[in-house]
Amino acid sequence: MNYKDVVNEIKGMLERAESPITGDCCIYRVPFNIRLLNQDAFTPKVVSIGPFH
Repeated sequence: MNYKDVVNEIKGMLERAESPITGDCCIYRVPFNIRLLNQDAFTPKVVSIGPFH
């Protein structure tokens, strides 16, 4: 399998994929016990509220 076959396969997968975005979007909270495993992985470095121009 060459890279063009891989690219075509990925394009096909993306075309068949359904959008995960719905009208009920929300931000999920990571459970505290999971956050304790690696606090840096679940702590945001930057927060944006509203459009960023």
